Amino acid sequence: IRSLSEIEVFRKYWKFPVIAIESSDAFRYERIKKRARSDDSKTLIEILKRDKRELGFGLKEVINKANYKIMNDSSKEELKKITRERVLEIIQNY
Repeated sequence: IRSLSEIEVFRKYWKFPVIAIESSDAFRYERIKKRARSDDSKTLIEILKRDKRELGFGLKEVINKANYKIMNDSSKEELKKITRERVLEIIQNY
């Protein structure tokens, strides 16, 4: 989901919460460098510029409207564990 209108549609027709997964700039930069895709931004400045552009398209509002947020500043395994726990919690309370 990258726009408020998408959130509105999902909430209207499917009635489910939105989870935003966030990560610090430093962590994201290290991950991007590590995966080394040819189309990735190469410097932290380029990444921050891309983020600013995407936030300008409404992504910031989507993140702010999320019902839940998960911080992704650890391993992939830890993210899976935290996400699984959060989803189970949401299901039990929904």
